[in-house]
Amino acid sequence: MRAFSFTTHSWVIAAALVLGTGFMGNDGRVTGLASWYGGGERLNRYTASGSRMHPDALEAAMWDVPFGSLVNVTNRDTGRAVTVRITDRGPSKRFFPKRVIDLSRAAFEQLAPLRRGLILVDVELVPPPGPPVKTRP
Repeated sequence: MRAFSFTTHSWVIAAALVLGTGFMGNDGRVTGLASWYGGGERLNRYTASGSRMHPDALEAAMWDVPFGSLVNVTNRDTGRAVTVRITDRGPSKRFFPKRVIDLSRAAFEQLAPLRRGLILVDVELVPPPGPPVKTRP
């Protein structure tokens, strides 16, 4: 049996960051269930990115998208959409394998009533702003 080494562990983490974790497709899209988290009060809780959780902000938690990224979330039943910033990690793939994103209370309310709890959504990564890529003719 091969012994654990820091070098091997680092390579696995780097490969996961570059290649993705398999949750979101190579085209930057995924379909699955969305839930909401964060009660109506401002929580004294910090997110995985180090910022404070604000239920009234358009924020979300996802595993395989870098912090600060923007994603478009569209309710498949109604067609309503919202753009949110990724500030946290979740939902737990161990306990909720069909969930792809946890939305803040405010973001979920723009897609569906809170009493729904779970909704089927399409999630699409918004490309970062920057200069256009030049292609050769």
